[in-house]
Amino acid sequence: MGHDIAPLIQLKHLDLSGNALESLDGITLLTTVKTLWLTKCRLEHIDGIEALTDLDTVDLFNNKLASLAGLTSLSRLVTLDVSFNKLADLDGLGGLGAFKTLMVEYNKIEVVNGCTLPSRLCVLELHGNALHTMTGMDHLEDLHTLHVAENPHLALDHVSFPPFLKRLFAGNTRVAHVVHLRFASSSTLLVLDLTNAVKPERPLARLVLSGLPFSIQRLHLGQNKIESIVGFAHFRDLRKLTLEYNALPSLSDIEHLTRLSALDASYNPIEKLKKTTFPPSLRELSNIRTQKPALLVSLKRRTLLYTQSNMSLRGVRFPPRLRRLNLRDNGITSLQRAVFPATLRQLDLAINPIKDMHLATFPAALFHLILDGNRKFTSMRRVRFPPLLRVLSMQNTGLTVLDGRTLPTFLVLLQAEASDIHTIIPSQASCAPRHSQLGEQSAHFVARSAPPSEVDAIQCRRQSHHVA
Repeated sequence: MGHDIAPLIQLKHLDLSGNALESLDGITLLTTVKTLWLTKCRLEHIDGIEALTDLDTVDLFNNKLASLAGLTSLSRLVTLDVSFNKLADLDGLGGLGAFKTLMVEYNKIEVVNGCTLPSRLCVLELHGNALHTMTGMDHLEDLHTLHVAENPHLALDHVSFPPFLKRLFAGNTRVAHVVHLRFASSSTLLVLDLTNAVKPERPLARLVLSGLPFSIQRLHLGQNKIESIVGFAHFRDLRKLTLEYNALPSLSDIEHLTRLSALDASYNPIEKLKKTTFPPSLRELSNIRTQKPALLVSLKRRTLLYTQSNMSLRGVRFPPRLRRLNLRDNGITSLQRAVFPATLRQLDLAINPIKDMHLATFPAALFHLILDGNRKFTSMRRVRFPPLLRVLSMQNTGLTVLDGRTLPTFLVLLQAEASDIHTIIPSQASCAPRHSQLGEQSAHFVARSAPPSEVDAIQCRRQSHHVA
């Protein structure tokens, strides 16, 4: 092999992914290569890689490596991906002066010492390891992105974070007290993900946010069984907030978040939605779910909350400039007198037993309407769809007749699969000899394949670095 490829003295990028390579024999002769992809090659070692001194990017995703020996001499190495291997430590990387990005997801690493890592490291991904100890992280002054999610034994209360950290993804770790998280006093953290991470020694009735940097723009606190949150007023720059799967009976103090544009409060026992004051800056509101008796258990009362049998949107004051609203699976039975913002572009009312669709007044600017799973939606008669609607989804409804006469003129995509339709009435314009309007608006059926495996899904996200 070596004699065949040795003349390739101008080769800069080499991708041999998916081959059953036993060693790097022959490849080590290509000393001009800068980017090397060897994913899914079943490699157990990378002996000889030190000869490729021009390498700046190496992708060894999904192999069988237990050691990083050989990489210490690659002084120009900038990016390394060794996710889905069998590494137990990160020894041998400290001397790489140009190193900036290290991806070590889903290995067997238990301890990380920031003092032994390259000092100029900017991105460190340790998702899905066996971490229980992290020390010396505050020495990595250039580190701006840290992924430690899916390390359930890692106690973040004892970690001193880098001073200029911008993004911390720590879902499914352990945080006993948020106020004890060790951020620098001058921290300018922008993104913090603590999904399923707040795990105090005693049941948490109130979460105090005062220990977090006020610079945060995206905050994820889902799946933490929180009953109340104190301190929102200090987060003036917060743009996105997710609170799904908690035990919040209300959304108090949300109005103080004057820059909030996206809010997800799904699966919370919100009792007084009508009295909630949303910030006017809100553009996207997802799943304000006021009921779900199997999930909404009050931690104080230890009893299931009462479920309304006839919920309506009457009297609910939505943010005036809202663009996307998700009310999927809320038990909504009536749209009578529901007032939607005039700026609304996307509305999701799927899986609701709505009986009076014909009484709904949809915003004229609505672009995308989802009515899937409304089994009590049996007739399109008298339904007034928005005139500018482009996408309409009515899958798995109780419709028996698809009435093209009620469809808006500019409709581009109509989905009506798995409904009870047996009759199609064309629109009046379809009788013209030029073309059939209903033909242009015909139902679009999408064949959905099985979801990819976790390994493949993560690798797909990284295909963007391949050379065109």
